[in-house]
Amino acid sequence: MDARVRRFREAVRRVNRGRSGTGIRYSAELRQEAVAQLLRALPAMSVRRVCGVLGQPRSTERYQPRESVYAERLAERLVALATEYERYGYRRVTGLLGNEGWRVNHKRVERIWRREGLKVPKRQPKRYGRTAPWVTDPRHRRPESSDRTGSEELRTERD
Repeated sequence: MDARVRRFREAVRRVNRGRSGTGIRYSAELRQEAVAQLLRALPAMSVRRVCGVLGQPRSTERYQPRESVYAERLAERLVALATEYERYGYRRVTGLLGNEGWRVNHKRVERIWRREGLKVPKRQPKRYGRTAPWVTDPRHRRPESSDRTGSEELRTERD
């Protein structure tokens, strides 16, 4: 084994050091980052060889994602609906978008929802106590004793 291959394997180990175990699949972005790190560490190594060792297809290495105008307008509209209907989650907003004529999948809406950092605020708990009906309205009073029901108590008051 020549020194070049040994250095290459050491560089691969350095890239993978922070990641646990084998057999874990990494996203294309992580694999692209690993290829870029190895190419910076070993400039004499070819892209073909680095991609072969890391299991990264060269077509994926060359891929540059494009954001369409449609997706940008969809994200703007989604944020507008989320701020207008702040108690709605991504599922109801998906329905609203469908009613407006957008052809969009709920999974895509959820992905954009998370990317934009949108969340539904927690519902405020109901407050019992001061506004309890038996305090303000005599028709809703609790029975005075445990063996009498409210209807019997009202009947005795009318007599």
